[in-house]
Amino acid sequence: MFDFYKYIETFNSGDDRAMVDGFWEDNLEVWSARGGQAQALASDKESWLKFLDFAHNGVREIMRVQVLIQNEKNIFAEIDMDFHASKARPDYPFGRLKPGDFFTVKMFCLYFLRGDKIAKLKMASWAPNTGVSDPPARGFGPPPPITGKTRKTFSS
Repeated sequence: MFDFYKYIETFNSGDDRAMVDGFWEDNLEVWSARGGQAQALASDKESWLKFLDFAHNGVREIMRVQVLIQNEKNIFAEIDMDFHASKARPDYPFGRLKPGDFFTVKMFCLYFLRGDKIAKLKMASWAPNTGVSDPPARGFGPPPPITGKTRKTFSS
């Protein structure tokens, strides 16, 4: 059976190439929905890597699984995804970021498996910092915000 926890470990390492090459089909599909709109993010490994390069440019992303349901063909995961900005990203999809900003997004991910690889991913998300758990004080990826600092607050 697909080892989702090994996938998370590789994803959280920040090595996008190893994650994509090790766990994804060549002819993959990645879809995202926010605000009632679905959008194709990638249709093959290179377009997926291009999107990840954009998303991770100055932003560290850490996956924390809250619920995991898996069978031989599908995985459903409720994920609290932590984002930590190391540089200004005025173009970030979840909102403008400054260095040091930190926020968490509740993600709902449905993975479609083909053998031991991911063939398709459909994602939906809530607004940043809505219904999320607190990040661990220690663990994978960047540390939580400096004491006294609050999570990034986004306005409409």
